[in-house]
Amino acid sequence: MHKKIPSYMRTHRRRWGLTQKELAHLLGSKSGTQVSRYERLLRQPKLYVALACQVIFGELPQGMFPKLYSQVEEGVMRRAYQLYQKLERGTTKTTKRKLKLLQDMLRRATIKPNDKDL
Repeated sequence: MHKKIPSYMRTHRRRWGLTQKELAHLLGSKSGTQVSRYERLLRQPKLYVALACQVIFGELPQGMFPKLYSQVEEGVMRRAYQLYQKLERGTTKTTKRKLKLLQDMLRRATIKPNDKDL
């Protein structure tokens, strides 16, 4: 999936011939207007909506909303790097465990799913 497309909700909805109102019903929303806003990422989907899309379409939230996922990932990784810098000289067992988590996060962020198959 392409990261420049903000949401694949419309693509999946149309593939299955659903109207915005029908998808809204499946999501537990009151109107198709909400779906339109999610499709264009004018409104960020709540966790419930992202997980409901996974149930409906079989697509993970990061694949359904790649632009939003990229924004979240970038922010988390920036903060992880800041925390790593703050902790990197620590020698306690707890600090080392935290540093291991931060290193694992960086590894997961740099190795994308298709890279794991290599």
